[in-house]
Amino acid sequence: NWLTVILLLGYFIIAIAAPIISPENPKDPGAFPHITEGIVKNRPPMPPNEKAPLGTLPKDVDVFHPLVWGARDALKFGLIIAVSTAILGTLYGAVAAFIGGQWGGLMMSIADTFLAIPVIAGLVLLQQLLATTITATGGMYLKTESWGWQIYIVGPMTPIRWLLEHINPLMFTLIILSWMSFARLVYSNVMLLMQTQYIL
Repeated sequence: NWLTVILLLGYFIIAIAAPIISPENPKDPGAFPHITEGIVKNRPPMPPNEKAPLGTLPKDVDVFHPLVWGARDALKFGLIIAVSTAILGTLYGAVAAFIGGQWGGLMMSIADTFLAIPVIAGLVLLQQLLATTITATGGMYLKTESWGWQIYIVGPMTPIRWLLEHINPLMFTLIILSWMSFARLVYSNVMLLMQTQYIL
């Protein structure tokens, strides 16, 4: 437990102190700065040196800078998933236990059904639905040299377009397929509490 606390504190400190640990270069802003001026297209990865403490990727991209700044996005990603699954699972389990009877049992059967779905299968399914929706709304996937696959959506702002632009498919999949353990735990605890003498 102490080791976990120490690791998390170190991670939080790195995320908060990112501008001090690895300040951004005003001449080359962004998540993947280049060590040399301009882009060196054919330069192979280099070992650690004075300018790049963890070495470089192809095209002379620094490894240390995106690693430090990525701590912020990783913490945000993990906290959103953890808090969302806890809230969703707690509410679902409490409601199922409070309703009880056949409807409560049906709700927990639905939760058990979600437990049978592998996360990777859910992610693949959601990505296919995402790609189909983007294509149907007149959008497209564009492969960029620096950022990989990017979503380009045209047309007026609709609820589907807003979801596609603001919700990470991986985050959404992990939330949808990770709340069941909270639900089962809360369900069993609430059922026990409802049978105690002071509640009766």
